[in-house]
Amino acid sequence: MWKRLGNSLGDRDWQKPLLWFHVASAGELLQAQPVISRCVAEGWQCVLTYSSINALRWVERLGGVPEVLAVDFLPEDTSFNVRRLLGLIQPSGIVHVSYDLWPNLSREAQRQGIPQGLISALLHAGSAREAKGVGRALYRSLYEALEFIGAVAEADRARILRSAPQHPEVFVMGDTRCDSVLERRDHLPPPNFPEAASGKFILV
Repeated sequence: MWKRLGNSLGDRDWQKPLLWFHVASAGELLQAQPVISRCVAEGWQCVLTYSSINALRWVERLGGVPEVLAVDFLPEDTSFNVRRLLGLIQPSGIVHVSYDLWPNLSREAQRQGIPQGLISALLHAGSAREAKGVGRALYRSLYEALEFIGAVAEADRARILRSAPQHPEVFVMGDTRCDSVLERRDHLPPPNFPEAASGKFILV
């Protein structure tokens, strides 16, 4: 993994800022894709890491993610690995997607002064991240390491604020997976309906 990342990052343009996106699985990858596309269009370079085999399978199904410099598994969240990875990628910022926050990564990035944000953030009712106790305390510290949190819905925003009531920048942004679906729709060829249906209303 380290060698793959190093080779991929050899093509980096150091005149451009770089955003590191991290997702848990295939669903979160779909949420990240439209944001990555827009960032690249605006002159950013991007790196993508993921936590699950399902994300790897989705990347393979797509034939890769050509818009990013590198895409690979996130290594085990140890202090050594995190420092090594941050030194290798040297991101201008980190964008976590949905919920997959890792303590050592979040805290070390905060210690190094690297801005971080969470997009399409979800926090389900009854989640250990919201319930009082160790889980809530852990996620309060992780949320507080972030510059901003963009929640999917007002209910998610309210639950996040119960976990991190002092956070200054928690807002509703919606689910970027909707953008991903619309982008795929826009690139699909129109269906070939029978000639007899031409110009008629069709219910699918």
